[in-house]
Amino acid sequence: MKNKILKYSTIVLALVFLLSTVNCTGRKNSKKRLGVMLWAAAEQQPLWKRIKKDFEKKHTNIQIQYYMSSWRGYKDKLLTRLSAENENIDLVKVPNLGDLASRDVLVDLKPYFNGNDLPRQDAFLAKAIDRVTVNKRILAFPYGIDSDVFIINKDIFNKRGVDIPQGNYTFAKFKLMVKKLSSGSDKPGSKKIYGFGMDVHPSRYIPLIKSMGGSIYNPKTKRVNFDTPETRKVLKMLYNFIENGYMPPLDNDMGGTVNIFQQGSLAIFLSGKYLIPELHNVVPFKWDVMRTPSAPGVTPVTSAQEASFGVVKTTKKLKAALSFLKFICSDQGYKQLIRSGEYTPAIKEKLYSEDFLKQGSGKNKIFIDNYLNAEKFFYEYHKSNKEIEECFNSEVWSYLLMQKGGLDQFIHNVNKKLSEFYKIKK
Repeated sequence: MKNKILKYSTIVLALVFLLSTVNCTGRKNSKKRLGVMLWAAAEQQPLWKRIKKDFEKKHTNIQIQYYMSSWRGYKDKLLTRLSAENENIDLVKVPNLGDLASRDVLVDLKPYFNGNDLPRQDAFLAKAIDRVTVNKRILAFPYGIDSDVFIINKDIFNKRGVDIPQGNYTFAKFKLMVKKLSSGSDKPGSKKIYGFGMDVHPSRYIPLIKSMGGSIYNPKTKRVNFDTPETRKVLKMLYNFIENGYMPPLDNDMGGTVNIFQQGSLAIFLSGKYLIPELHNVVPFKWDVMRTPSAPGVTPVTSAQEASFGVVKTTKKLKAALSFLKFICSDQGYKQLIRSGEYTPAIKEKLYSEDFLKQGSGKNKIFIDNYLNAEKFFYEYHKSNKEIEECFNSEVWSYLLMQKGGLDQFIHNVNKKLSEFYKIKK
C-alpha cells in the first residue's frame, strides 16, 4: 500500500513539475517580439538601447529586437529584406519615403492618428505630416524633424577675427568670410584651414540655389531646369572655392569632409543636426551653428528631413508597432531623444516648449526656422526616380571635382540627360 502511495505521489509531483515548466515556458514565449530595423552610428546606438529599456519596462509583454546598420548601405539592406517579405521586420526607419512608397510596402497610418493608437494628427507640425504623405496616405510616423545648417568652428572664427552673423546676410558677405577664414599650409608646421566644406549631394547645393533667389523646378511644366542665372552663380561660387583652396577637394583622402571638420581644419560645414552627438563627444574645439546666406530680400533656405518610422505591411503585430511609435513621442521617449541632441520634436507642444527652445543657446531655434523654410529636394517631386538625382550628382561631381568642360558644358550635359529622361517618362 505504501509503495502504491509513493508511486502515485511521485507521478503527481512529476505532473506538477511538468505543468509548472510548461506554464513558465508559456509565459516566457508570450512576449511579442517586435523587429525594428534602423540605421545608427556607434554614438547613436546607446540612445536606442535606452529607449528599448524604457519601452520594455512599460510594455512588459513586448520585446524589442533591433536590426541596426550604419547609414552606408542601409537602404539596400532594407530593400533586400522587404523584397524577401522578411517576417522578422515590423518597423523600419525610413531612409527615403519615395523608394518605399513606390514598392507599396508600408501601412497607411492615417486611420491611427486618433489620439488613442497614435497622437492626433493636428498635434504634429503640418509640414511634417505633409512630407510623409503620399497620395493621401500617411506612410510614415514623423517623430522628429531635421534641417541642414552651417556648423562652425568658433575657434577659427575667433583666431581669424571674423564675426558670426546673427541675422540674415548676403552671399557677398559669405564669400568674403570664407576667404578670410581660409589659410594656407605653405609654412613649415602650419595647418591648412578650409573656410567652407560640404558634401556633393542635392540636399546640400539645391537649397543654396533657392537662397540665391532661384529654383531648378518649374511647377507649371513640372520639369527640372538647371540653366538659370542663380544656378550658375552657386556652382561658380563652389567651383572657385575649390580652385582657390577655400574648400576641400571633393575626393579628399582625409576621411571625408566630416573628418576634416572634426579634426579642426574646417571653419564652416554645411551639414545636418545628425552630426550634433558626434560633436559633443569628439571635437576638441568650441562650435556653434549659424544661418545660411541668402540674396537680398530672400529667406535663407536649407533642406529638410524627417526622422520617421514606417510599419511594414507584412507585420502581424500592428498594435505592438503602434505602441512603440506612440512611446517614442511620449514625454518619456522625447526626453531621451532630445537629450541626445540629435532630434527636434515634430509635435508642436514639445517643439515650442520653453525648455526645448532654451536648450543649446538658441541653436534649436535656428534648426526650427530652417526646417519651416526648407525647400523640398528636387527628387521629391519625382519620388521614385533615382535617375534624376544620379544624373545631377554625376555631372556636379564632374564639374566641381574634375573641373572638366566648364560651366556651359556642365549645363549642356545635364539638360541633355534630363531631355532623355523626360522622353522616357512619356
